[in-house]
Amino acid sequence: MNGGDDCESLRGYRYYRRSFINKPGFHATAFVYATVSKTRADDESGCYTNLDIADCNRSISLSIDCDGEASIANSLYKLDTLIDTLTEFREAFKKECDIQRERSKRQTKVNIITA
Repeated sequence: MNGGDDCESLRGYRYYRRSFINKPGFHATAFVYATVSKTRADDESGCYTNLDIADCNRSISLSIDCDGEASIANSLYKLDTLIDTLTEFREAFKKECDIQRERSKRQTKVNIITA
């Protein structure tokens, strides 16, 4: 869910998302939870953010700060690096899965021929 404009309890958020990251039936609860608060014109403390990722009994909570230009630049760098790494990781993972599938098909053919 994105936003907050459509739900009374989420009006304080510019962005809100809580999603399960495992398909139904796979392992324990795994989720991503991300929020960016809306700020008011008179709010000098900056925005409040939350980025949590959990899988089974492991979790990470990242600091995404926006209290000054240096913090904003670092937070954007952090987010861009995460996005790039996850995208590259996904591609490498897909390649390895394809290789394993081919290997498995070849092994099945060998097993059928030798049986």
